[in-house]
Amino acid sequence: MGFKDYKRLSKKADDKILKPEILLEEINNKKFKPVMIFFGEEKMRMENAIEYFKKILLPEGVNEFNYELIYCEEGSGVNIYQSFITPPFMGKNKLIVLRDTERLREDDFADISRILKHDRFNGTTMIMMYYQDELPSKGKKTVEFIKEIKDRKSIYKFDAFSTQDLQKKVNAHLKKFNTSIDPDGFSYLIDELGTQQDMIFNILSQLIMYEPEKTRLTLDDVKKFVFNFRGYTVYDFTNAIANKRIDEALRILEISGNTRENLIQLVTPVMRMLEQLYKTKTMLMKNTTPQEIASTLGVPQRIVESEYIPQARNFDREKLLRSMESLSRFDLMLRTSSLPSELIVSNLLFDICL
Repeated sequence: MGFKDYKRLSKKADDKILKPEILLEEINNKKFKPVMIFFGEEKMRMENAIEYFKKILLPEGVNEFNYELIYCEEGSGVNIYQSFITPPFMGKNKLIVLRDTERLREDDFADISRILKHDRFNGTTMIMMYYQDELPSKGKKTVEFIKEIKDRKSIYKFDAFSTQDLQKKVNAHLKKFNTSIDPDGFSYLIDELGTQQDMIFNILSQLIMYEPEKTRLTLDDVKKFVFNFRGYTVYDFTNAIANKRIDEALRILEISGNTRENLIQLVTPVMRMLEQLYKTKTMLMKNTTPQEIASTLGVPQRIVESEYIPQARNFDREKLLRSMESLSRFDLMLRTSSLPSELIVSNLLFDICL
C-alpha cells in the first residue's frame, strides 16, 4: 500500500509520517533514532537534512571514520546489518546513509529487519533515502518493515516548500552572489517549474554561472533561460543515457529547445559532465572515498554522493569513452552537415544509448 493509499484510508496512519520541521527539532534536542526513512519529492531538503545530521551527530576530526555511505543493490541486506551492528570508531556515534534504496528486495528487508531489535539509540543511526513520493509497498517483509518504522514515528516526508517560504530561500541564496530576482521573474519560475527547491536552485545556479556579471535577474532573463533548459539539467540528460532511456533523453533535448543553436550550446556542458563521470568511475575502481572524489573534482561532496557516484555506477568506462566520441561527432555534424537536426539527434542517441 503506497503513501497516497494510507493517506486516503487512515488519517491516524498519516499522522505517523512526520514533517522535516519535527526532524529538525529532534536533531537540535539530540533525540536520535536508530533507523529512519526520508522520502518525498524535495531532494534538496533531504540532502540538507543529512548534512545537518552529520554536523550535530558526528564530532569534528572523527566524522569521516563514522560516516558510512552505502549504495544499495539486491542482496545488500546482510552488509547493511553488519555495518549497523559494528560499533563506532574512535567516537560515540555513527551515521549510515543508504542510497539507491529502491533496489532493495524482499530478502534484504528480512535481513535489515533484524536491526529493529535495537529499540533505542545506541550510538548508530541509519537513514534510508527514497527520492520518490511513495514508500515501498510490495512484499510481506517490506510492508512489515515500513509499518514498524512508521509505528516508531521515524518516517519523514519532504514535501516541496510553499511559494512564500521558497521565495525567502531563493532571495537568501541569491544574496550570496550579490544578485536578486525580480518578483515577476520568480513568479514565472514557479509557474513553469513548480516549487521543488532543487529544481529552482539548479536553474538559478546555472543562470548565475552563465551570466555572473548580472546583479539583478529580470523576467526576460528567466524566460530566456527556462525556455532553453526548461528545468532539466545536464545531469538529467546523461542519466537518461546511462540508463538507456532514449525516449527520456529525446524529450529533454526537445524541451531544451531542439534547434541547432541550442543543441550546439549543450555539447560543452554534456561533454564536461561525461568527463567528470569518467574520472569518478576511475576513482571508484580504486576505492577512492566520496570526500576525495569531491576534492579532486572540485564538486560539493553531497553532489558527488547523490548524483555523480550513482550515475557513474550505471556506466562502464568504455561506454563513457564511446559517448564522448559520439558527442564530438554530433557537434561536428551539427556545425557542418546539411542533414536535419532531428536526424542527427536520433543518430546520437542510438549511438550512445545502445
